[in-house]
Amino acid sequence: MATDLSDLELPALVEHMQDALAHVRQRLTQPGTLAPAVRRARENTDLSRDAFAKRVGVCDSTIRNVETARHTCMPKVRNGIVQALANLGQFPQALSGSV
Repeated sequence: MATDLSDLELPALVEHMQDALAHVRQRLTQPGTLAPAVRRARENTDLSRDAFAKRVGVCDSTIRNVETARHTCMPKVRNGIVQALANLGQFPQALSGSV
């Protein structure tokens, strides 16, 4: 059940957001989670791999490797992907498969 954030005081809201971020970090480290989320969000925003890679700050081959789960994603790249997804309005929806 979703939490109604409008009813939370600032300290409770911060705690809620920290818990949500910890959950997302845990999900992103599970095998097979990041690849479909990145591809789904990128395609949903009509971005090429190259355009998405520029938003993340990596080369397009890195995004290809992430999307195909060819390599384990380094934390710095994973954090860049999360930030790019958030900036595109695709986070955390991309992780839920509802995008």
